Amino acid sequence: MRARAAAGSEAFAGHLADGHHLLYLGDAAYVRERRPILEADLWS
Repeated sequence: MRARAAAGSEAFAGHLADGHHLLYLGDAAYVRERRPILEADLWS
């Protein structure tokens, strides 16, 4: 998202301005923090 905004995409710049990237970063953190639980469920 940041790269596309930096490359001139007005849509992605708008997404950043609106804070959409924070939602994605939060989702990624959630998955990272719960990785052991998620993997255990996948392999059981």
